[in-house]
Amino acid sequence: MIVQSQNGINSLTADQVHAVFFGQVTDWKDIGGLDAPIQVWTYAQGEDIQQVFERYGMANQQVTSLARLAVSAQDMLNSVANDPNAIGFLPASWVKGNVKNIYKVASVPVLVITRSEPQGVLRELIACLQK
Repeated sequence: MIVQSQNGINSLTADQVHAVFFGQVTDWKDIGGLDAPIQVWTYAQGEDIQQVFERYGMANQQVTSLARLAVSAQDMLNSVANDPNAIGFLPASWVKGNVKNIYKVASVPVLVITRSEPQGVLRELIACLQK
């Protein structure tokens, strides 16, 4: 879970994350922040990262229908970085710049199957995923 670096929230509990993304908590003041509406960001239904979040962060429940949709990890990063009231989620390797991590939803394995020994950029990508 990420928020803009200037957001006063530094961590959330699993229950708080669930309440925010389920739509039960809609203002930062209700979880120890400033009096401002929370802007939830998610990905489209069916995206791998969305499925992982719903499984581990939402106990297989869908997020609030008021959430805005990010079309990519870069879009999520930009959207949250530019809005002090926004909250979203990214893979840990994407957390950089003007956002901070406030809750870790899950660590999930990545399975990569190739027809032959990976070479070049693909080899580098797989090596990066193993870190």
